[in-house]
Amino acid sequence: MAHMKTDLVKWGWKPGAGRSIPPLSYTEFFNQFKLWIDKGAVAPPKGKKTAG
Repeated sequence: MAHMKTDLVKWGWKPGAGRSIPPLSYTEFFNQFKLWIDKGAVAPPKGKKTAG
């Protein structure tokens, strides 16, 4: 979890000229990541598509 607070991860929201940023804020990303972890970090079965 500490890795998600590093400058390397946060760089994704300030990648520099000509690069796009994620469709949600870093805070929203972190909150959703934490929620996923708190729920057991379940991944979909192999071959199953996720929503989105």
